[in-house]
Amino acid sequence: MLLSKLLVQKELQIFPCFIHIQNNNCYKQINKQTAYCASKGGSIALTRAAALEYTKAEIRINAICPAIIRTPMVEHILKAKPEIEKQMMAMMSMGRMGRPEEIAETVVWLCSGAASYVTGQAIVVDGGLTTQ
Repeated sequence: MLLSKLLVQKELQIFPCFIHIQNNNCYKQINKQTAYCASKGGSIALTRAAALEYTKAEIRINAICPAIIRTPMVEHILKAKPEIEKQMMAMMSMGRMGRPEEIAETVVWLCSGAASYVTGQAIVVDGGLTTQ
């Protein structure tokens, strides 16, 4: 529904690109979470199909797939269960969670002229988590 609204707004010359904030579970699966991971893969397929469909209208559609980002929601979880942070850090190749600014910078880049030839892509911003 949101994608449709944004694409209609493009016809009014408001939005030249659409960025789907996903997560990296389309590439890094979670044991006993088959349906969840499959839905993430489907979301990436949606991004690619929509990019193909709307490229002639000069609408670029991409996805960003972050890993664990230190957001207020994550901070809330860590306050409730501090032992989880050690487990999270053990998974992270760079030894830290991502920062919201790092995702925002990727969004800015994708919206800029520097990424004018990028469409239909899922950009993984996960500190190397999916390389493991």
